[in-house]
Amino acid sequence: MTPKEKAQEGISLLKEAVIELLQKSPNQRSIEIARNLGIVSSSNGKHKNWVIHYFLKKMVADGNLTFDEVRKTYQTPTGSQT
Repeated sequence: MTPKEKAQEGISLLKEAVIELLQKSPNQRSIEIARNLGIVSSSNGKHKNWVIHYFLKKMVADGNLTFDEVRKTYQTPTGSQT
């Protein structure tokens, strides 16, 4: 398996994990998702956890998740499957 294929597989597995997590426990903030998946950034400051923020925004743009602007939480669209 090439490095690119490994990366794509990792992205696919992370996407599945996020969807599964939010199907079981919807309406979580990005930091809660990161904590529940064990991927909290160890850096401090303004850019802490930027990877999960970017990833979740991409999932929203792709239609895999929805984002509640008022509550600042993510959830799967109604009836969404992995």
